[in-house]
Amino acid sequence: MQKIIGLILIMSSLAACVETYETQYIEPTPKEQFEKEPHNAKLVDFSSLSPEFLRVRIAVPFEYPQGTIVVDPNERFVYLMESEGIALRYPIAVGRDGFEWSGEATIARRAQWPAWRPTPEMRAENENLPEIVQGGSENPLGARALYLYDAQGNDTLYRIHGTTNPASIGTASSSGCIRMFNEHVIDLYNRVPNGTPVVVLPLLLPGEEAELKKPETFEEYVAWFAKQVKDNAAHIEAAAVEEPEASAATAAQ
Repeated sequence: MQKIIGLILIMSSLAACVETYETQYIEPTPKEQFEKEPHNAKLVDFSSLSPEFLRVRIAVPFEYPQGTIVVDPNERFVYLMESEGIALRYPIAVGRDGFEWSGEATIARRAQWPAWRPTPEMRAENENLPEIVQGGSENPLGARALYLYDAQGNDTLYRIHGTTNPASIGTASSSGCIRMFNEHVIDLYNRVPNGTPVVVLPLLLPGEEAELKKPETFEEYVAWFAKQVKDNAAHIEAAAVEEPEASAATAAQ
């Protein structure tokens, strides 16, 4: 009984902290820090953008373990959980009609200035697409890419990546992948390792409400996170040693 009362007090305290948490807008990374990038990162002038396009630390309704990436295609934000109810938030572009995707995955590979391999479906629609576009300032994957694999170790062909079109951020215009400003995807890339769990929430119709995952105990958090690691351990290890040019065809924007 005392354990239950203690747990209730702890959760109540955490809830109070979240409710009173003051949103923190984070200063954009100085442009000088991108000078060593091998290609033009097509940086944006954040001073000219509205606040929703800034990187921000914010209280969220999602109750996922620290280190989990949560993608909300409805609000068009991606969140990196930092602590109980607190996350870093970045604006994104999401899949246009017919290209939406939701579910759970794991980051099994990360790449700097990745190559892009259009899928067979894309090349069938556009015969001018090459088999491969090497990494660079005109590559639609942008400066970084995080590759999402499912629990069976299969490449989902979905990515979290940069962009050559910063004006698309905040829209539903991609081919299903999660598109970010290059500055932001570089920041996220630097914060997450292979094995990071990713949850993509379902796209809702008007009037629908999201069914958010809300574990009720600390043990449930531990069990959920352990399951992600166990389910994906084998393919994470394999992907870590995979040569970038030998990866499966990627989806593009």
